[in-house]
Amino acid sequence: MTATQTFRVDGAVYSLALKSPCVAVSNANLTLSGEQTVNSIAVVEEDRVLVKDQTDTTENGIYVVETGAWGRAKDFDGNRDIVDGTLVTVAKTTGMNFFYQVDGTDPIVIGTSAIAFLLASDPNVSYPIIQPEIDASLTTDDIDDSYKPGVILRYGTNTTPGTTDMLAAWQASVNQAEQGGAKVDLAQQNILVTGALKITTGNLVMDMRGATITSSGSFTGGDADDSAIINIRGLVSQVQNVSIFGGKIVGPVSSGEAWGIHVSWAKNIWINGVRVEDAENAGIRVDGYGETWGNLDHINSRDEGFTSYVTVKDCYVKNTTAGSGIELIADPTHCHIYDNDIDTCVVNGLRIALAAFSHIHDNNIQDTGNNTKSLYVAGRGNDVHDNEISGKNSSGGGVVTGIYLAGSVVDSLIEDNIIRDVSGSAIDGATSDDGTHTVSRTTIRGNKCFDWGTTAEWGIIIRGADSDGNTIELNELHSSVSTIRGINVQADTGRAPKRNVVRFNTIDVPSTLITVSGRSNRNYGNIDYTSMRVTDNPGLDEFYDTDVPTAGTFELAQMVRDSSPSASNPWGWVCTQAGTQGTLSSVTGDITNGTPDLVVNDSSNLEVRDRITIAGVSGILTIIAISGTAVTLSGNADATVSTAAVAYSNAVFKASSNVAA
Repeated sequence: MTATQTFRVDGAVYSLALKSPCVAVSNANLTLSGEQTVNSIAVVEEDRVLVKDQTDTTENGIYVVETGAWGRAKDFDGNRDIVDGTLVTVAKTTGMNFFYQVDGTDPIVIGTSAIAFLLASDPNVSYPIIQPEIDASLTTDDIDDSYKPGVILRYGTNTTPGTTDMLAAWQASVNQAEQGGAKVDLAQQNILVTGALKITTGNLVMDMRGATITSSGSFTGGDADDSAIINIRGLVSQVQNVSIFGGKIVGPVSSGEAWGIHVSWAKNIWINGVRVEDAENAGIRVDGYGETWGNLDHINSRDEGFTSYVTVKDCYVKNTTAGSGIELIADPTHCHIYDNDIDTCVVNGLRIALAAFSHIHDNNIQDTGNNTKSLYVAGRGNDVHDNEISGKNSSGGGVVTGIYLAGSVVDSLIEDNIIRDVSGSAIDGATSDDGTHTVSRTTIRGNKCFDWGTTAEWGIIIRGADSDGNTIELNELHSSVSTIRGINVQADTGRAPKRNVVRFNTIDVPSTLITVSGRSNRNYGNIDYTSMRVTDNPGLDEFYDTDVPTAGTFELAQMVRDSSPSASNPWGWVCTQAGTQGTLSSVTGDITNGTPDLVVNDSSNLEVRDRITIAGVSGILTIIAISGTAVTLSGNADATVSTAAVAYSNAVFKASSNVAA
């Protein structure tokens, strides 16, 4: 009779990682019926048998012996009972235990998927040293040959899992793998380390499923380039082709920077299903530095960075005490960060700082630390979509922005993200933490923002010189806080943004719906959710400002509404003479009588549709094209002039009637 206890309701036995022992294991195809002898062991009713050699491999698994037909064991009969890597022990009558490991493709469907079992440990079998171990400078004195090559316990002859430092054993397993040896297998152990594991060449797979790696005491990672529990970084060439999956990392803590996993100068890296908790800085950090720490020679190129094609998937990062959950910094390129859960990280939940051509999607970010940003984005050509962001740090206080568009966001897409219950703006492209603030040629589309801010914050905001050519469309903004505002595009300091389009957004806020000002910006087709009316004047842009605008080009009859109306003051201003606001300094030009072709010394502050005057030439002229310093006008000059002063022709506005008291 078997001594194994199972839960007969749902068949759960301990966990997916390790099954209760079997009394026998097959060595040939079995007839799955009746009491019989299996591999020299007589099995009787209710004994558990590991069946691994069936002709039809979908029949393999753990069975319970019956006097009639055998049935699958309750802990091995459902699709959620096993995964690739699940261990099964077989207790022999000699008292020696054998470990078998499930070898299949997840998800495993019982009765349909082919299932094999690999012998993980057999006390009667020895595994001699292999050439990659010799190439990694290991000797027979360094290994326990009862374990297969690659298994961390093979190299831990002087260590005890969970008690003593196993960094050397782990490093030995990695070293032999980098020499072309076996897969690194942490054998579901609790592993203590006091320093960084270094992967410097690559071409390896590391199976951490069921294992927990903990930094012991204060981490001694050393310089910034190896301050991680797992450090994947080239020393003499780029690391390539590393796959790490499963497992849990706790820590590290250090007097300097310390990360759970660090990737630098690397390509084709896959990090899947890893849990990282309590790292002092980033849980998972990917940076684009090169051979020398801080080498950014590739920045501004459109080629691959020093680090490229890194995938971080299905990871869970929690409680970074002084850093971000996951970060891409210093121009890594072509990376893929998706399906991750990030919880309670102090600096940023997810930080994309000067990454390029990367996909960031379907991540869940919650409870980011105070006075920070949940999803920080900077870089070019990035696709940020379908992320869900919620909540500020549970400790309260401070301002948390949903998506922060930092310095230099270019040619990117911010689409279909859900943002709720953050204490700052939902999508903020205004405040500059990183010097000159620029969001350009970026589309912000289809995002849903709920209940952001506490006092007068905008739902979506774009400001700053050179924040040009953006499209803000099809977004939904809903907030019931009395002072919260909708969408804002205008000057911060210096020149106002240009050529931005704000259209087809649905806005449900108690305060100002939209403020769009600046040269050649467009605002149309937006819907006030409360009144269900279109907010703009069809055919003409409608602007909001606190006074007659000082920048931008305005057409006859165009309206500027007071963004903060009050009793006995005008509700707005109407343009009675088209023109371009502002002062054009130190611009001169040459033009020939009877032609529309003006050549200027500086066209950087000129735009199509601008109204200008030229000293010595009659009338107001409109710019219809610009190519370098060559400017084409709407009409011909009536005089020939050289180095003549070029100036804006300002619009004229008339105040409307006053708001009733």
